[in-house]
Amino acid sequence: MGCGASHDHPPTSTRKEPNAPPPPKAPAAAPAPAPAPVAASEAKPDPERVDDVALKLADSLQKPEGYDALKQIFEEMDKDKDGKVSIREWGKVVPKFTKELKTLLGSPTALEVTLAFGRIDKDGNGSLTWVEFQEAAFGYASEADDALFAMADAVQTAKGNAELKAIFVALDKDSDGKVSSKEWGKGVSKNQEVLKKYFGGGTLAEVGMAFRRIDVNDDKHLTWEEMEAHAAELIGSSDAAGAALANKVGDPKVWDELKALFDSLDHDADGKVTSKEWGKGVAKHRDQMMKMFGGQTMQEIGRAFKRLDANGDKHLTWEELQEGAVDFLSAADDAGLALSKAIATPEGKSELKALFESLDKDASGHISSKEWGKGVTKNREMMSKLFGGLTIQEIGRAFPMIDADGDKYLTWDEMVSASANYLKNADSAGLKLAEVMSTDEGKSELKTLFDSLDKNADGKVTSKEWGKVTTSVPRSR
Repeated sequence: MGCGASHDHPPTSTRKEPNAPPPPKAPAAAPAPAPAPVAASEAKPDPERVDDVALKLADSLQKPEGYDALKQIFEEMDKDKDGKVSIREWGKVVPKFTKELKTLLGSPTALEVTLAFGRIDKDGNGSLTWVEFQEAAFGYASEADDALFAMADAVQTAKGNAELKAIFVALDKDSDGKVSSKEWGKGVSKNQEVLKKYFGGGTLAEVGMAFRRIDVNDDKHLTWEEMEAHAAELIGSSDAAGAALANKVGDPKVWDELKALFDSLDHDADGKVTSKEWGKGVAKHRDQMMKMFGGQTMQEIGRAFKRLDANGDKHLTWEELQEGAVDFLSAADDAGLALSKAIATPEGKSELKALFESLDKDASGHISSKEWGKGVTKNREMMSKLFGGLTIQEIGRAFPMIDADGDKYLTWDEMVSASANYLKNADSAGLKLAEVMSTDEGKSELKTLFDSLDKNADGKVTSKEWGKVTTSVPRSR
């Protein structure tokens, strides 16, 4: 047998040994960290909620208690005392002034307060002085008022009231007597032209903002009664300021002061003051304006602009302001005289007393301006009868003139007393006129005055033309 070389090498094999340890595994990737919870104050805010806070902020600033509280907060934030507060500084106040802001703004988060400040800061420069803040807030609130005034005026007419009620019913999809903010929003989108008609041609944003203004209890729902009540309150508050100014028609000193203020607001000397310039005047000359307007709030004085701006062009001339004051007096005097005639008859007095008691819901013996406004709207036929066929607006303006002590409440005794005073003043004026007419000189002077008032030379002088004379002749009431 032949001998070959001997090979002792083990055979090659890829099979794993039964007891061999498994190859090491690659290290597992670390789990991704869970996202940090978003703080409530930093969560993405609801735009409607931010609008709510901004509107409440603007409204609060125009009321005495809100003005004082926000002034204190503003001064506290102005750390470097440069008279300005930045948007970032504004948002930092929430923890320190939680109680005050809860009362004024409804428990906003820091982010909501910051964004609300940004809503008001229209020029977007990120900081405001105290006066700039007041001016900006007034302008923001005024935008919502534009739409509301048109709605309020419409509610006071039979046709407008009926058509707005029909729109309300159409928006109330579930027929529960309420319109939610969501239903309102959809209605604004679907009924743009109709709603803009009754909200003064305001933008959709302004019409939408009107919901939040009317929803005074902040439950995100509106009833028809809330709409009527807010319309009455809005007209009443602006009429109170207008009447307070009108009562000073016979005081030359007040008119000289007001004319000087008017001229200072008319920056471009074009003879007109815009609503924005008026708002700045309210902010910069707060004490002076409140004095001239009989102690009314900044909000009421601001709203008086819209009542005095008869043609609604958002500009007020000195002549318009004078004529507006006279119109207030004329309408109130017409209503006062009609009231006097009604109360002079047993039937009229009985009907008026019954109406008074029906409006005095809490049997307190007095009627608030809001209750009066509701009564004018809901009892238009009876009111028109008792007040000699005057319009709802003219009857509404009687309230601040009858409210002799200016406390925004009427008692039955005040109504009786006011009617007696109106008759007495009218009789006194009539006797004085008869006395002047009894002399040739007096008759000649009155004829000259009459002809000067008869602008179109038709031989007649309207109540408005006659009323204009009161802006130049001292008037005693």
